[in-house]
Amino acid sequence: MASAPFSLEGLLAYLSETFAAGVIQSYQGQGLLENAPLIAPQDLLEDFKKFDRNDKIFQEYDPPSGDDSKMGWKRSRPTRWWLSLWKAMKHAFYIQILGGVALGSLAILILILDFNSVDLCYDMQSTNWTALPKETQAIMVTAATTESYVVQLWTLFLVLVMFGWPVIKKLNLLILNLLGAFLDTCYRLYLQVYGVYKKPWMSFH
Repeated sequence: MASAPFSLEGLLAYLSETFAAGVIQSYQGQGLLENAPLIAPQDLLEDFKKFDRNDKIFQEYDPPSGDDSKMGWKRSRPTRWWLSLWKAMKHAFYIQILGGVALGSLAILILILDFNSVDLCYDMQSTNWTALPKETQAIMVTAATTESYVVQLWTLFLVLVMFGWPVIKKLNLLILNLLGAFLDTCYRLYLQVYGVYKKPWMSFH
């Protein structure tokens, strides 16, 4: 394939075109910068100097009306500091002690149901569901049903902590999770009543 012949005129035309394009772009960019509005420098401490009166989270630390000093927030502190301490301790008690005890009690209840199922099914007949006594079957079905409620509601509790109750209510997540747990309970009880629970075709349970 023959290459294009080199000529001095072509080189000069290429250099002239490139130089002219660069000058035009530089001139246009300079004009845009000159016509652009000046941007005021942002104060990094603006959030700490200007207070939102509609802020409901940090109202306790808002300065009094008309006080724009840096340390004005100290005047809004409660006069009786022990009341704020008592309120904080009360909420910590509700969350840490009562919440922890309730969650731990639920976990212990599930473990008791599981352990009772193991104790009642320790013999070789435990591999045959139909050979187990009805009371043993009832305990195992109850334990599985309780666990299904915990599984269904655990994700709901996590979402509640992260996004709050308004989001849960708007998306109807509580109703949907309770409905899922209720359907799980109904299907287990229905199969148990008709004697088909834990059949070989349900070996995945």
